[in-house]
Amino acid sequence: MKIPEEPIGHLFYTGHSRFLKSNEHMARALVAASEHGSIHAAEDICDANGVKLWARNKLLDEQLLERLRDRPLRKPVELCVAPGDPVRLAAVREEIEQQLTGSDELGKALAPGLAASIKLIESLVPNPTELLLYTVMRHSGRRQIEHSALVCLLALMMGQLAGIDTSARRNLARAALLHDIGELYLPERLFAPSSGRRTSAEIQEIRRHPLLGAQVATELARLPTEVGQLIAASHERLDGSGYPFALTVKKLEPAAQALFFAEAMAPLLGGGVNRLRRAAVASRIGRGEFAPAMTNWLNRCAAVQAASSLAPAAASEIDSGLRRVVDRLTRAQALLREPRAQATPVERVAAAHWLATVDAMIQVLSSTGVLESLQLGIAIEPSDATEAIELAVLGRELDYRIGDLRLRVDLERIATPAVADAAWITELLEILDPSIAPTQVAAATADTPTGR
Repeated sequence: MKIPEEPIGHLFYTGHSRFLKSNEHMARALVAASEHGSIHAAEDICDANGVKLWARNKLLDEQLLERLRDRPLRKPVELCVAPGDPVRLAAVREEIEQQLTGSDELGKALAPGLAASIKLIESLVPNPTELLLYTVMRHSGRRQIEHSALVCLLALMMGQLAGIDTSARRNLARAALLHDIGELYLPERLFAPSSGRRTSAEIQEIRRHPLLGAQVATELARLPTEVGQLIAASHERLDGSGYPFALTVKKLEPAAQALFFAEAMAPLLGGGVNRLRRAAVASRIGRGEFAPAMTNWLNRCAAVQAASSLAPAAASEIDSGLRRVVDRLTRAQALLREPRAQATPVERVAAAHWLATVDAMIQVLSSTGVLESLQLGIAIEPSDATEAIELAVLGRELDYRIGDLRLRVDLERIATPAVADAAWITELLEILDPSIAPTQVAAATADTPTGR
């Protein structure tokens, strides 16, 4: 895999670093983690002129944040501090075991490759900066280590499935553990579950974190370039719908495919009931996003697990949820298919790209029989718990993907002035808006000029 031309930092500290001005968000994370991991200055922290800002062996506290503010440094802070009680790889094993203990179905699914993957993880020899980063991930309050531990295990299993050799899987493990480290260099509010709907500018910020993580891994942690490349690709997709570079299958090696599959599936596998079935359905919806062998493996694991019963209240919402999804998708499809004599070539290319995404989602609904049933006026009534779970996940996942498409349309409108003022794109954004019910969409678009 070759990342597009974008600098990701030096492989060793040269005295010329992008981190010579402290990142305020990482500095706060270091101070927060110091309360648990006793992070102290391993050497004097000095500004570019040699003025001492923090003395060697002194524990980090809030005063450091003010002293670092807007001060060019002689050496990155991350290379000047160390935890007194670092988080080691044994903690990763403990996190994995705890998550598997909490779910019989997940434990059984991952059991065949568990011992070998744990052995490989514990064979790694983290350098001091890696240990610092693990410590901040665990103790800064963002709970990253839990997610990264499961991503690491799942990525290693998918790497083995893909035939990746041991050396490459070691790089994969190190990348998996640090794949979200770039989040610590961005405002914490961007990643808070309760932050609500994010603006386009905030989403653009969030989508920087894989590249930031690659820079941290290669420049500060001095990890191999391959590790940085894997981190940069940890949120890509085979069909080009990922970020930050929208890479496609030809530029994504098996190790990267294993990592972003694991990254996407871990949140679904990490908690709640029927987690294997939820993840399996989600993996099937994104046709072309993931390697078929990995999707098939997950679906085989889910097929042998009995589905837990679904609460009646949740079952009653499946039909209405799927109707809302179908309404939005069919409206969007009709709008994108309609020819526009006045449309510019750029608009036509954009419409074709977005239409392909909508068509793929509608095809999923058709293959399950949901689309035809609703078109015939037949209510969606699951026949058993398994079908109820799959239909409920189908509705939620498609709803999420419609919102993601709206985001992509909005970002492209911002980035491409040639489509920014097209009235039909405004109409498309309204149709795709998850906060607008179908009747509201109809009212909102009834009198909207489309530019046709």
